[in-house]
Amino acid sequence: MLAALLLVIALILVSLWLLKRFQAVQAGGQGALRILASLPLGTRDRVLLVEVGKEQLLLGLSASGIRCLHVLSEPLTMPAGDAHAGPFQAKLLDALAKLRQPAVKEEEA
Repeated sequence: MLAALLLVIALILVSLWLLKRFQAVQAGGQGALRILASLPLGTRDRVLLVEVGKEQLLLGLSASGIRCLHVLSEPLTMPAGDAHAGPFQAKLLDALAKLRQPAVKEEEA
């Protein structure tokens, strides 16, 4: 019983650490500042394409801080969809859509 309690506490601590670690990257929103793309370069380094108003900035994010690498003279066009969406998210959304389809068909009948 004590081992189960310690396991639950450990899972909570790991979840909090992961939430804190990835919170900054998931902050892309609908306001004047949006993260358009993110490319991990290592465990603690990444490159971000950020839109500020009508300008796009290429930022380097590392343990030592954030640096502006380049201000794009012409904005890049991004494909429709979520910049953070990966293959797992796409498969999950497809599976959820397939699960919802039979429920919709039953309601129509």
